Amino acid sequence: MNEPKVFIPERLDQIYAKIEEMNEEIPAQKARMITLYTKALQCIAFYHADAVKDYGLAYSTRKCIWGETIQNTVGTAKDKEGAAETESYPARVSEAEAEAEVEKWKRLFMATEHIINALKIEHKTLMDELYNKNGGAG
Repeated sequence: MNEPKVFIPERLDQIYAKIEEMNEEIPAQKARMITLYTKALQCIAFYHADAVKDYGLAYSTRKCIWGETIQNTVGTAKDKEGAAETESYPARVSEAEAEAEVEKWKRLFMATEHIINALKIEHKTLMDELYNKNGGAG
């Protein structure tokens, strides 16, 4: 049965809760863990894309404030630049927060990929051990 593609924070929590219920020593459950981590990866990719969009908007907002302040400030270039720095500071903070969110999701995505690869190797090893334990009759 295909699960709906709903990307909400609770969805990722639900996936991780299902993973926690699995027994890594049971091959079928380890295989299910790989599937669940892959579903988590889909959610993480969605959140990362959303964070990239938010970062781009924060960057644009800061640049807009900067440009408008430069344009509307009377004085020397130094005066204009100082005013633009001051005016755009809150937007710069928002931009940094958005950039951190992008990095968080990017790193979580990469870490989850590593977990999936490790689980695949463990699953193969577990299956090989079971095969050998049963005298080659799987």
